[in-house]
Amino acid sequence: LEVLEMGVEAEERLRDCRETEGLTAWHDLRDSLRASALISYAEKHGCTRLVLGDTATMIAARVISDLAKNRNLHLGRYSMQQKGVEGSEGLTIVRPLFDTLADEVALFLRNRRLPPAHLPLPHWTGPFAGSQSLNSLSREFVHTLQAGKKSSVHTILRSIAKLADTP
Repeated sequence: LEVLEMGVEAEERLRDCRETEGLTAWHDLRDSLRASALISYAEKHGCTRLVLGDTATMIAARVISDLAKNRNLHLGRYSMQQKGVEGSEGLTIVRPLFDTLADEVALFLRNRRLPPAHLPLPHWTGPFAGSQSLNSLSREFVHTLQAGKKSSVHTILRSIAKLADTP
């Protein structure tokens, strides 16, 4: 992606990064900035769809993390196709791997001799060294469940969908 021009918005984002307390808040800010950058880039280039590689495993971990942070249960923002993206006109986010486990994607990539499809996690130094965020703990929890029983990820997603539908 292109580097964002330094303006008022960029300066505010840098200030937010410096003032963020805790690794969980930093991860949330990073994810928010990444999503904003992707949406902005797609709109700038006239795209009507933004295709993301979110797997069922990733989505289950995010939903559990949101629950731990006491956020509203809203699986819609992680659904296979999300129309009417907040702050965007006419952009639809598509997640074609919504029903696919991360292990299945890894196996496919390995069989095709393709490089891994994930961003490397940074090595933390400074105030966050040695700590874990709710996001990383949720990810580890889901991967551990999935290692023991493959259907657990889909069970999480079905359960959250049912809970989200209840008033």
